[in-house]
Amino acid sequence: MIMSYEQILYEVKDGVAVITLNRPEVLNAFTPQMGREIGDALKKANKNDEVGAIVVTGAGRGFCSGADLRWFDQITMELQRAEDPAAVLRKFREELQRSPNLTKLALESKPIIGAINGPVVGVGLTMTLPWDIRLASENARFSFAFVRMGLVPEAGSSFFLSRLVGFLKACELVYSARFFDAKEALEIGLVSHVLPPEKLMPTVLEMARDFGERPPMALRLAKELLVKGAFFHGLEDALSLEEESFGRCQASPEHREAVLAFLEKRKPDFKKLRTTSK
Repeated sequence: MIMSYEQILYEVKDGVAVITLNRPEVLNAFTPQMGREIGDALKKANKNDEVGAIVVTGAGRGFCSGADLRWFDQITMELQRAEDPAAVLRKFREELQRSPNLTKLALESKPIIGAINGPVVGVGLTMTLPWDIRLASENARFSFAFVRMGLVPEAGSSFFLSRLVGFLKACELVYSARFFDAKEALEIGLVSHVLPPEKLMPTVLEMARDFGERPPMALRLAKELLVKGAFFHGLEDALSLEEESFGRCQASPEHREAVLAFLEKRKPDFKKLRTTSK
């Protein structure tokens, strides 16, 4: 199933929703419209019982070159001409607020795997930090370019980055705004695998299909535990939520199907249970 957007592509196949940033002529530079379209596609994928996992990648040779600077240039020109700069900034903020909160959507989503196929800069990089897993092509290059442009990181990246790579490394990458390659991204834990370009999407799609075969409720609750444990909860909170979630899973049709399938030496069929395990 392929749905029509202007700045992204969206396709569902074999239980995987694939979102492709689709402005290859500008290395998929991010715009508010692209953000709205990504948000809409994520919502569609999460409402679709046939989708087990979501993949996000970029068209052409880049993943996302950051915010489209023509948009920022327009704002800067308006500020310079404006009698009331505060009104221009309010208009700018209101436009951003009309976009969905991609960070919140990602944390509450089915598993999202980023297939970082090429250069990824600024917001193109920060929007991936709340995703579950990132795999990179050997051609990928990364930069938290904000300070170089007179800006600061956004999209919750001041929260996520130090938790992913450590405070010292986060400071270095943000303050320097330098580019670093996929090998370094792997070494610091920003991505989990680095692959030859031709193997990136096949590997990511295989991983996504594998996730999609897991019991939906158990997968959803496992993600909730990991997200809250990594970013929001202390140990006591984690133990309490684990106990509650374990009990819910133990009483679920999915767990019964998994046990029966093991005893009967067959592959479990969780798809038939998806509509009843929300």
